[in-house]
Amino acid sequence: MSEETYFLVDRDRAEIVVCPSLAGISEETRAALYDKEHRAYVDLTVIKPGGTHRIALEAIQPLRRYSLKLQRRGAESKWHDLRRTLSLGLLGDLHTRTVSPGEWGVRDHCHVHLRDAVSGDVLHRRSIAPGGSTTFVLERSDGPTHQLEIFEDIDGRPGGRLGNRMKLTPPALLGQLPATFEEHESGLAHTRRSNVVVSRNVLKRKRAQGLASHGFIGVWDHDGPVLEASDWVLGRQQYQHLPERPSATRRLPVAIYLGIPRPSWGHFLTQGLARAWYALEHPDIPVLWHAGRLASFQKEVLDLIGLRNEQLFVTEPTAIDELIVPLPGACIGEFVLPEFAKAVGRHPSRPQVAGRKVFLSRSGLGDGRGSIENDGDHTLDRLFADHGFTIVRPEELSVREQLDEMTSAEIVVGLEGSALHSVLLMEDPVRTKFWALTRHRGGSGVYAHIKSAKSLSYETLNFTTRRIRTADADVALDVEALERALQSTDGFSRNLAALDQRIERPSDFQTRLMGHLHNGQVRLDGRDGAARDAYLALRSRSGEPDEVATLLEPLF
Repeated sequence: MSEETYFLVDRDRAEIVVCPSLAGISEETRAALYDKEHRAYVDLTVIKPGGTHRIALEAIQPLRRYSLKLQRRGAESKWHDLRRTLSLGLLGDLHTRTVSPGEWGVRDHCHVHLRDAVSGDVLHRRSIAPGGSTTFVLERSDGPTHQLEIFEDIDGRPGGRLGNRMKLTPPALLGQLPATFEEHESGLAHTRRSNVVVSRNVLKRKRAQGLASHGFIGVWDHDGPVLEASDWVLGRQQYQHLPERPSATRRLPVAIYLGIPRPSWGHFLTQGLARAWYALEHPDIPVLWHAGRLASFQKEVLDLIGLRNEQLFVTEPTAIDELIVPLPGACIGEFVLPEFAKAVGRHPSRPQVAGRKVFLSRSGLGDGRGSIENDGDHTLDRLFADHGFTIVRPEELSVREQLDEMTSAEIVVGLEGSALHSVLLMEDPVRTKFWALTRHRGGSGVYAHIKSAKSLSYETLNFTTRRIRTADADVALDVEALERALQSTDGFSRNLAALDQRIERPSDFQTRLMGHLHNGQVRLDGRDGAARDAYLALRSRSGEPDEVATLLEPLF
């Protein structure tokens, strides 16, 4: 240790420790912390012989802005420099991130792990008391990427993971939260942004994997990107923000931002409708979809839930004097709020037909959509028909017809998938009993969250013979075991204790959006920023990703 060194970093407590004895100083001293930007001392603390003084790293960011020196008391109690001034920038680009599990909805004692995103190694393990927080010391303010996991506490040790693994955004890349959130019932809220410009999105051709994004959205106010216009799915911020605010070619006085409508059935219900609750309360204000148009099934759903607002689309850079941004009432794999489910659940149930059972078939969807191996989808159709089920192919029916088929049945069975998201559109209370057959989620995530939000009678049964990891992977199903279960329970209608060993019991833990907003990213630096700029430049030539551009997609 050099004689000039009289402080060190306590990474566990995220503090600089001023320790004069490190430099061989045994007398009373004073630590003088100087803010070079404001040209003023911000901390003058006397340290007794053999003592120390601690300074929170979080309070002195960035470090290069501050310097530190030791002083001794001289004649007439005046302080004189004892050691030369040292810039705290010598410590490098250390920065801090404080994690408060309560922001993610964790109220009890828990454990937080921080992983290196490249190696997967756990860098830090922290035990957090209820309502507490922890601060991590990291090497750079703009990277590298770290991942955060929160676990429940079981007798003082980490138990099951609460929620999904999340990317911990470096401080230099974080977005700015709005000054106020206008809160509604049951966690629903919205913001108001002024002087906003919305431009067309630039979305990837390949589907994102892991914690990668799906592309870029363009929503800015005068301070920069509008953070709450983004979306979170399974711990991942689904979209990054375009880097530049363009000049607008049209202007609107006011609009409600509904985001990207999503092209598929299940994602439209769970994401495309996630902000519609506010529009349903304010039919006189136009809504703005971050798309060029809506599909016919989307229009049918909006008519069903009673959305009567004028509908506008982003076909060119558009300025909005006041943009109302409802926070999503649902995020896939994160949460589904009961008040959101109530807002979009508008279709009344039909009278139930005694003994009527429905099987939601996937045999018409084709390969590559999570089919059952060995033409198993058609096998399931025959099996359930033999046990008295009406076979329904939802994609062949109107939205109302689908809902009528389900609400008029006492029992509905289907494989995990978008068809089971349709229950969101049903008016409460839903009397139908639902049985799902496991594919890749095991009843967790959005399925468990919809069940909770709508107080459904809904269970997931596992008849798979191997683990399924992705939504489009083929499913290996033990059809013989399924047939025995149907026989012993008279089509899942009695003797249900026989199914206990097959029932999935997923966690119904739900995160809170505020945690994701506090961790929201609006900038890309370094390699990610360079890859984005190259990608956007290539895309601007034709509007569609060519092969070279597509090669860059996994980088951000």
